[in-house]
Amino acid sequence: MQGSYGNIAAFRLHRPTSAAEACSLVGELGDRVALMAGGVDLLQDLKAGLPIEHLIYLKAIKQLRRIEACDDSVRLGACATHHDIETDAVVAEYLPSVAGIWGDVANARVRIAGTIGGNILAGNARYDGLPPLIALDATAIFETVAGTRRTRVDEVLGDRNAILSAIEVPKRYGRYFAFDRSLKPAVSVAVSIAADRGKVEHVRAGIGCAHASPVGGRLPIDPGTSLETLAKSSVELAAAFAQSLPEPIEDLTASSAYRRRMIALQLARQLRALCEA
Repeated sequence: MQGSYGNIAAFRLHRPTSAAEACSLVGELGDRVALMAGGVDLLQDLKAGLPIEHLIYLKAIKQLRRIEACDDSVRLGACATHHDIETDAVVAEYLPSVAGIWGDVANARVRIAGTIGGNILAGNARYDGLPPLIALDATAIFETVAGTRRTRVDEVLGDRNAILSAIEVPKRYGRYFAFDRSLKPAVSVAVSIAADRGKVEHVRAGIGCAHASPVGGRLPIDPGTSLETLAKSSVELAAAFAQSLPEPIEDLTASSAYRRRMIALQLARQLRALCEA
């Protein structure tokens, strides 16, 4: 029966105590190996009959769940749950807007069990983790048998020989950040502004639901632009950014043209609200 616990075949469970040990196991065990932290998605795949021979349980590795302040960023362990992020004192201090908004990500069950790493590695365009992290200019940290590797957070998929250990979010994005999920599953829009004493360094946006995978990047603004000027030009900037994106998908939820219009509309609204707050 599809979706039944009876479909889960026998496998060998591994409980590494460090990221290095987990990397070694991944290299040794071959293709039929799965990594598990919260297990929100993996359990459904196993119930649907996903064949695996080895399961590596990561959530007990303390370093993978740690949240800490670094020199210019906040480091979120990949096994930190959404609840950890919304309630952590370090996040509240350095990324207050993120802490406030993360309490609305997913639902209560997923926030308690689901991890930030699992959310973005699932590759589901409708999930809430990746668009904000793209807007926040986050960096993904991978551990491999050869050492540590860093990559853009929107390039995390496709490497089965590495362990996602953490996501680093620059502190400069912590106070001008918004995430609008009101039009899901048609579109979701996250935006962040890096600004100092009223002058904007740059603006980034992350878009969910509208494409096969979340997309985003910088808006075309001149460094040093005032928040007031950014607010006045928000409609034009948002429209230009929306037009620069790949063609949105078209399905029963919404047309491609509607999704592009709503990206521009939501982005402009959020820019104005952040600049005028």
